[in-house]
Amino acid sequence: PSEAGEAGWAEQKDLARLLGVHENTVSNQLRGKWESGTPRYVKTLIRAWEMLPQAQREALMDGAEDE
Repeated sequence: PSEAGEAGWAEQKDLARLLGVHENTVSNQLRGKWESGTPRYVKTLIRAWEMLPQAQREALMDGAEDE
């Protein structure tokens, strides 16, 4: 998948918010710091995000809970 910034994310913090993880975790995941590479759930969310129209992206972000 695309990097978070290339996939229409305003910032990695938005991806972290949706995933329910810390921003540093997302950064490490996207840079392949895990031996297994970027986790499948991260890739799946990025792919799904890329397919959503802007209005649905906004609704998804509105529904995400802050830490």
